[in-house]
Amino acid sequence: MLALANTTQAQTEEPSQEEGRHERGRRGRHKGDGKIEAARIGYLTSKLDLSEAQAKDFWPIHTEYSKKRKEIYMQMRQLKRDIDVDNLTEDQAAAKLKLLFELRETEVKLEKEYSKRFLKVLTNVQLVKYFQAEIEFTRMLLKRLGKRDMHPPIEE
Repeated sequence: MLALANTTQAQTEEPSQEEGRHERGRRGRHKGDGKIEAARIGYLTSKLDLSEAQAKDFWPIHTEYSKKRKEIYMQMRQLKRDIDVDNLTEDQAAAKLKLLFELRETEVKLEKEYSKRFLKVLTNVQLVKYFQAEIEFTRMLLKRLGKRDMHPPIEE
């Protein structure tokens, strides 16, 4: 469940190609990133029912965790993007698979490490709710983005 939450959430942080062409800022960030993150914070806050003391300690850990998780996701995405399946040798495929599995293991280690840190601030129930809320938010966001992208402009 935790791995699914991470992978799924990371996917929401990337807009469609069309959006990316039009919305990238000078530093590669997307104009909608701030709005999405604000919505995520609001959603998580309502689902976790954090006390003031918990919120004070939780959000810095969450921000740090999200950044590290996104870095791993971007490495996996780049690895997958660099694979030319039509011209891949067995040795190259084995090397790519090894790297992919290593990145996934790194992701699981990160989840375990940060779960311990989260549990210094949250209860076990809140931590489960956190991972569940991340999945729910991602699904909601993907559904909204999907509806918006269902009618692409017609090229002539």
